[in-house]
Amino acid sequence: MNKEDKRVFKEIENILFSYKKYKRLNKDRSYDDLLKKIDVALQMIEDCKNYNFIEMRYFNKMSYEDIANELVIDVRSVYYIRTNLLGKLRFHFRVHGLLY
Repeated sequence: MNKEDKRVFKEIENILFSYKKYKRLNKDRSYDDLLKKIDVALQMIEDCKNYNFIEMRYFNKMSYEDIANELVIDVRSVYYIRTNLLGKLRFHFRVHGLLY
């Protein structure tokens, strides 16, 4: 993975880790547009194998080791799943203006 990929993946992860916080703070609906864009991007990949990684890692804040135990796979496989799903999300985040 090159430097640009790492930067973009970090940006995607920051958005995903903040998702629940945006939802909680959205009482005045000021984050509706952002949340809708994230939801649509996530819907575009929800049929992908191991999509549940997104919820475990970014919404439930599970460690890579805990995810590996939950899925009964090697930790290296969890990193592969992460790279695969974030790569797919990259396109949809760009299309919806979530990445610059």
